[in-house]
Amino acid sequence: MANFARRQVWLPSSPLRALTAKLPSSKVTYVSGDDLAAAASAAKSADIAIVFGYQPESEGMDLKSLDLSDDQNKLIEAVAAANAKTIVVLETGSPTTMPWASAADSSGVYVSGDFDDYSSFGDRLIAAPEYAPSYLGANYFTQPFVAKFDRNGNPLWALNGLSPLLANFRGVATASDGVWASGIVQIFDALQYAQFGTNSVASDGYLYYYGTGVTFFFTQGGLLTKITESPVASPVTLLNPRRVGTNVQFSFQAAANILYTIQTSTNLASGSWSVFGAVTGSNTTQTISAPIPSNSRALFFRVISF
Repeated sequence: MANFARRQVWLPSSPLRALTAKLPSSKVTYVSGDDLAAAASAAKSADIAIVFGYQPESEGMDLKSLDLSDDQNKLIEAVAAANAKTIVVLETGSPTTMPWASAADSSGVYVSGDFDDYSSFGDRLIAAPEYAPSYLGANYFTQPFVAKFDRNGNPLWALNGLSPLLANFRGVATASDGVWASGIVQIFDALQYAQFGTNSVASDGYLYYYGTGVTFFFTQGGLLTKITESPVASPVTLLNPRRVGTNVQFSFQAAANILYTIQTSTNLASGSWSVFGAVTGSNTTQTISAPIPSNSRALFFRVISF
């Protein structure tokens, strides 16, 4: 697409023609998107939906907003709601807002975005150094995050990456093997990679020749990240406490792959607890047996899950 004298001029390339040529055994259809209901209906009946958004701009025309125009956000939201396997392609010359850049499954809603310094999600806190001002501008953040909320809007967890220059997430999606986020990343030193969990990531390298010299620097690169959720433990309920000989026993339901630490105390007022043991759950009932101390009339237990 080009823009001349504030009039949109579409270049002759055709995504429909290209997709049809690349996927000869698949049926590729086109819907203009002028009718939201028709677009949603077509998306619902398709295996994969692809939505194209655009933002015309030129040297002689400043953007009024970073938002997509002509209700394109509503179109993207309608298609994505009808088909979970929706791909969004943006033909823009600069960053745009993406209010639809979230994903959901039966367990909750996932949101991706960018931040600097720190951000809080309920009692959850993520933090990273602030590399400010970003070379993209004063209103751009330099670090990426993905957060999950339950269906009532309560924050469940938040995770962030860390780049010594810039890393931004531009979208998030759910799949059968986890949660995926995509965006851009850039570093400036081969010894300082961007960090995403235990993974170190570099951006694209570029060699620039001038005269008899050469310079190597890093440019922006595409970023695709997979987030594997850790299981979330439910509150522990102690079951069937009883005395068996000189021991005290109780049970609790232990979820799979959750670490449970059993602690004891003889005096709740002291606030002091001792670790008695630990077990890793396997979706079975765990029974704990502990000797009754001879020098105390009371023995208290608590089970903490991680």
